Amino acid sequence: MHVKWKTHRILVVVTTVLSVCVFAAGLFYQSVRMRGALGIPLADLPTLGSPRAPIEIVIFEDFRCYGCRTFNEEIFPQVESRYITSGRARYTFVPVAFMSGSKPLGNAAIAVHKQAPDRFFPYIRELFRYAEMRQGRESDPAVFVKIAKKVGGIDLKELEKSIKTERYYNELERNYQWAKRIMGRKFGTPALFVNGALTSTASFRAVELKIDRALEGSEP
Repeated sequence: MHVKWKTHRILVVVTTVLSVCVFAAGLFYQSVRMRGALGIPLADLPTLGSPRAPIEIVIFEDFRCYGCRTFNEEIFPQVESRYITSGRARYTFVPVAFMSGSKPLGNAAIAVHKQAPDRFFPYIRELFRYAEMRQGRESDPAVFVKIAKKVGGIDLKELEKSIKTERYYNELERNYQWAKRIMGRKFGTPALFVNGALTSTASFRAVELKIDRALEGSEP
């Protein structure tokens, strides 16, 4: 009986240790996953797609950037339909503001994400269109609220407060510093990364090839 009791205790201890190890490994994996292949925390950034998707897509964009507007109008919808909605890719948008007059737009976009994450992508679609119409001229913050009203599902009074207080300017600066650290001399927007690798945004075909190759590499 004594031997059986000792064996039972050993089994209990071993089982407990293994459980703790598995739990710790899970936390570590989740931590790595949340930081992403670029080494920046992705959890609080605007994201579409399954957290279990094998492909991580991260894009840095400035709302005054012509290439960013073109990407969002012409290429992103194809990426979304082919890879994001199918569960094969997770897409994270990192707003930066380094171009003249872009901080108010970026601030409004982040403010919308903070209070209504599901309205962020519909909102920035309209925000990019507005920025294109302004063509470098100073933005009218009142229009940001009108756009939010058009999109719907956004607390307009809360958005107005965020706009007036420039609430998320520090966050935009943080994102900008991330971008410069990651890209170095290659800094520019739009900057698209597929599983941590900088990818051309010249065409959907260029993005498609990169993602498909990454998918092939992720298969067991």
